[in-house]
Amino acid sequence: MMFDDNGTPPGFEPNESQSMRYELDVLATDVTDVVGSTGGWLYDQVMAGWDVTVLLAAQHDVRPLHILGAKVVDLRDALTGPPRRPAAIAAPTALYRRDRGAREAVRSAIERGQVEITLWGHNCPRELSRLLTSTAHELSWSARVFKTRALAVAAGSAELVPPIEVFRTVTRNRHSMSGLFVVNLQ
Repeated sequence: MMFDDNGTPPGFEPNESQSMRYELDVLATDVTDVVGSTGGWLYDQVMAGWDVTVLLAAQHDVRPLHILGAKVVDLRDALTGPPRRPAAIAAPTALYRRDRGAREAVRSAIERGQVEITLWGHNCPRELSRLLTSTAHELSWSARVFKTRALAVAAGSAELVPPIEVFRTVTRNRHSMSGLFVVNLQ
């Protein structure tokens, strides 16, 4: 793990109102997509001690995200407010391609170099393709149960979810900060 000049790991930039925990920001427009694509991983991150915040672009029923342990804030407010400095950012490729603010947030994080970027969805952005590594997250049993419940609330589906979620990840230093369940597929 890399540390800054003060001996602080990336993502630890607390102020008086923040805890000393890693932060994961998830940029999103659709609750069902977030839960269906990343719900198990998000739950496991919360259980590993991360503060997971979903930056949501529109008004939705956010109960499924709360079931997973995530906080929810408005995407526009977050992107135009005080700078956020999470240790990791996740986003659907569709949002990256269509939303300038989301694209700028991801690009800025990549330029800082100490932030892990996780993308999900089809049609990987061409400008990121050389930086991306295919990654699979093996869900804990409890993550599968909580994701199943969250999907039931979000989409009415109550089937048990598969044990693996697949992403594309950019880690500048190639050291994953995403927890013990990540397996590199390269």
